[in-house]
Amino acid sequence: ACGNELDPDELLNPVSKINGETPRFEETEHFFLDLPALAEANLAWLKTREGWRTNVINFSIGLFKEVKPRAITRDIDWGIPVPVKGWIDNPNKKLYVWFDAVIGYLSASIEWARRKGDPEAWRAWWNDPTTPGYYFMGKDNIT
Repeated sequence: ACGNELDPDELLNPVSKINGETPRFEETEHFFLDLPALAEANLAWLKTREGWRTNVINFSIGLFKEVKPRAITRDIDWGIPVPVKGWIDNPNKKLYVWFDAVIGYLSASIEWARRKGDPEAWRAWWNDPTTPGYYFMGKDNIT
């Protein structure tokens, strides 16, 4: 049902609607973001938010109760290569889209400034501590 998260190994008789194949599990290695190491600082930051609804703050704080490292790579042939020695040479290991999205926003701003003939113009926005930022992500990317 809509909004229901399922683990792939819990699916009953999974079959691709695209090609009729049955999915298979494969061993792989991933690069992880150490979210537990960031939890304390993020919780402190969350508790200083003004203008946020109480239920949003409480929901967000609740996510840190069992926070785990999060894989930030996927086995795909398109996307941003992992810029780490030992990973960058793997042509099928890329940064996952939710992780590279903010990098993309910054990159697009830098490219915009370059094309407008003022290569440093992006800094006025990104370096201004009063500039608000709003990011949206799907429920499946929160945990």
